[in-house]
Amino acid sequence: MTLLSTIAGCGAAGKPGVTTAQRSTGAPLTSTPPSESPPPSDTKASAALIAKADAICKRLDAHLIAAPPGHLDLSAIARSAPHNAELERHVVASLSKLIPPVTMTHDWAQIIAYRRTLTEELLKLGRAAKAGDRAAVEALGASKKRVHEGLYALATRDGFKSCAEATAASGTAPARPTAKENTATASR
Repeated sequence: MTLLSTIAGCGAAGKPGVTTAQRSTGAPLTSTPPSESPPPSDTKASAALIAKADAICKRLDAHLIAAPPGHLDLSAIARSAPHNAELERHVVASLSKLIPPVTMTHDWAQIIAYRRTLTEELLKLGRAAKAGDRAAVEALGASKKRVHEGLYALATRDGFKSCAEATAASGTAPARPTAKENTATASR
């Protein structure tokens, strides 16, 4: 299951062509159309960002606790979700320190937003599971699934590997959970 949230925008409101991610991150605004090829320095900077970010995400993946497959075990989710949320929070902090090249500013801000959403929803998921609120757990699971799918699509398009797949604990589940696996991935 996956989760999604957005970053509130401020600062560049009213400027044409300015994205919410650029307003919320304070990232430099650029007039370079996305269809133009990035300069060679941006290509190198993009590769460097991807390598650093994927190393961070790979470390996260190695420490996530997977929910037991096949059923909705609220006690396991109540234990694993807060642990995974804390790991995700550290990853977001580390990823947020990385500076993307101008051509990746928008996508990078969205990737960070997806990860922040995952952190928030994991905390909510742990509380719901601890309270025995199966309906809330299932709703959060569906929301998390959408966030994971968005993160996966964006990160793979930009060339990330581990950051696209860091949603599966230790590689035991596909990065894009299917509907059948939705229940089993609630605490990731």
